[in-house]
Amino acid sequence: MSPSIELRPLGNSAIMVSPLAFGSWQAHGWSKSDPKEFHRCVLKALECGVNFIDTAEEYGKGRAEELLGEALQGRRDKVILATKFSYKKGTEKQIRNSLENSLKRLKTDYIDLYQQHWPHPTASVEGILATLVKLREEGKIRAIGVSNWTEPEWEQIGDSAKEIATLQPCYSILWRSVEQNILPVLKQHGIGMIPYSPLAQGILTGKFKSAIKLPRDSRRQNILLKEKWLPKVSECVALVESIAEQKSCSPAQVAIAWLLKRKQVVAPIFGATSEKQVEENCKALTVTLSESDIASLDNISQDFVTAFGPRDSLWNWHPIKHP
Repeated sequence: MSPSIELRPLGNSAIMVSPLAFGSWQAHGWSKSDPKEFHRCVLKALECGVNFIDTAEEYGKGRAEELLGEALQGRRDKVILATKFSYKKGTEKQIRNSLENSLKRLKTDYIDLYQQHWPHPTASVEGILATLVKLREEGKIRAIGVSNWTEPEWEQIGDSAKEIATLQPCYSILWRSVEQNILPVLKQHGIGMIPYSPLAQGILTGKFKSAIKLPRDSRRQNILLKEKWLPKVSECVALVESIAEQKSCSPAQVAIAWLLKRKQVVAPIFGATSEKQVEENCKALTVTLSESDIASLDNISQDFVTAFGPRDSLWNWHPIKHP
């Protein structure tokens, strides 16, 4: 992939980003986490033309931000940097403190996209958004994003949604809840999506057929590998593999290419633990799916549009309990 790939607007902001984002959750605490390899992956992503990098203060308890800060020294002006503050932070003081700590770890004096990681269990959605607007006006952040917001949050915020540039949802062929009720809100306000887990934590690569062979990290909680969903998941993965074989590409590339065709999607976020994985994921931009391919993938995964509710997640966890 050439570094001259066409950039696109980050939602309703003036920020321009690559059509793929490099994610850093795997930087620390995963079975294959390695600081030196992570550094190489960051540089490989930049070499491939990816200028958009996503992280969070909770990834490795700040370690992912520290590693990114080290890797991006001398390159900050070439990168659109997104990070997130913890769902546990609900007051202006707490959010400001989180931002200052992230700035120190990332070795920068501004964040391009600052996001709430998950909804706070009790704090006012409007109050949190008001704090983020202040930070944007002060120049500490350039754009406001939210992550894992579902119907209840968008209903509370109403017209103030226009202040938000992006939503970071879980979104893949195997997790399509965002399409049902949230997509119309995003369209209305020009909010872009930067989906995480485009491969459903590796399931769509075809290498995990059950939970038995999963590495000993968060992937063991993946509810798509529970007995209830395995038959439908296996059916979807088989089709992805079949299309990949026809196109002489990888299943991961097919899954990412499908996402790139979805409405409001700006840049799927991919993770990688090796330079080879970075290159392979970036090659998804060269995969062309036909209308027939897309229709087949849509049809076989239609159950996943309505399968899960607003407080469901890939890991069967949410900071706000089910009513």
